[in-house]
Amino acid sequence: MHVLINAEAVKRFLPIKSQKTLAFDVVKSAKDLPVKIVVLSDDYMYYSETSDYIENYKKVKSVQLKQVNDIAEEINKGVVDALKMNIICEGVSASDYVKYFSERYDGRLIVNSGGLHLVELINPSASKGEAVKFLSKYYKIPLKNNSGRRFN
Repeated sequence: MHVLINAEAVKRFLPIKSQKTLAFDVVKSAKDLPVKIVVLSDDYMYYSETSDYIENYKKVKSVQLKQVNDIAEEINKGVVDALKMNIICEGVSASDYVKYFSERYDGRLIVNSGGLHLVELINPSASKGEAVKFLSKYYKIPLKNNSGRRFN
């Protein structure tokens, strides 16, 4: 199903808060860890080092990949607005890194495991839950959250 939405309406109802400083800090701190980082911004995935994950992603996703020398610098210059960051921890379980990033960025980022070797760090204002709230408001559909879970 495709939903057509006016871009101005999106800006009015779903203001995505830039977290440039926080994203910059995440990327810088990840450089000290034995992981690779991928930053998603609009329809692009930015990465510095290739990995099996990135090579496989190229085969199955329609997102355009852009290799850059320094993701932190691209964020700092404002070229990349990091809505989601993926931490790729090939060869080790993501659970330790989920704990590390959850403690470090508690409440400021949504942190979860996207797979055995993948940690996702998401700007809270750009989550699926916020998108559902936006669509509900835009199309005037009552929103019920009967599951007891928070939107993410």
